Amino acid sequence: MRGLTVNSSLDYFSDGHFALETFTEGEAEKWLSEGLVRWSALDPLFFCEAIEQKLGITIQKEEGILPLNSGDQCMVVGIKGLPDESQAPFTVEQIDSATFTFRLLRIK
Repeated sequence: MRGLTVNSSLDYFSDGHFALETFTEGEAEKWLSEGLVRWSALDPLFFCEAIEQKLGITIQKEEGILPLNSGDQCMVVGIKGLPDESQAPFTVEQIDSATFTFRLLRIK
């Protein structure tokens, strides 16, 4: 399974059972464009829309839980600098001024 979530706490995962790799925007765009990903149902959808706008892509996604198992991957996106969630959906200017970090979590 390939998943996508924002600002996820790595406390959910046991040490030694996963590897993290930091991606550039270009690498994240490529990974997210390669096929269907499961968007975490715990994250508001407007965050996914902000990621799409930041990268200039449409993410093929389904909503659901992310029961990550051996061999699965999940793109964890950190977003800093967006206004309070009550102001969503966010404007182009707000998204452009925010900082996005992309980390791929691989379950061993």
